Amino acid sequence: MARCAFKYDFGYVLYVYNFIKYSIQLLFVKKKNMKKYNIYVITGLFSVAVIFGFLATSKKDEVKSTVVHVAITYLDVRTDEEWESGHVNGAIHFDLAKLQKGELPQISKDAEISVYCRSGKRASEAVRILTENNFTHVNNVGGFSGLETQGKKVCYGITPDCG
Repeated sequence: MARCAFKYDFGYVLYVYNFIKYSIQLLFVKKKNMKKYNIYVITGLFSVAVIFGFLATSKKDEVKSTVVHVAITYLDVRTDEEWESGHVNGAIHFDLAKLQKGELPQISKDAEISVYCRSGKRASEAVRILTENNFTHVNNVGGFSGLETQGKKVCYGITPDCG
């Protein structure tokens, strides 16, 4: 937790007080006393700069570091039979034939999309179609068997999640 500098060091508050005090007095001072007051003004300005600099940087300590985890959406572009024989847990099934007809999946165009099929060929075609339709973060992750060997959780049947 960040602390304010002048909570524990009253000297800064004194400098600010003197700065304000002598700045007001400067309005009513004769020219012969200006040298003395210029020193106080410079000291006061420096003190104010130090205080505000400290306060501005102390806010960084209070901000908790945030780790952003980007959720990856897996898009399976294989046929229905292939989908039922096994798919990545949580994947969205959207046959390549639908994409080729002009249909698009109901996924945000800014989402991280990892497309897969059996070998990677249909996935590359799907990536091309999605990119042409302004999907910004689309990747071909290859074939389903490669995802299995990487340790992705595999589901069987028509439901997208294994439960």
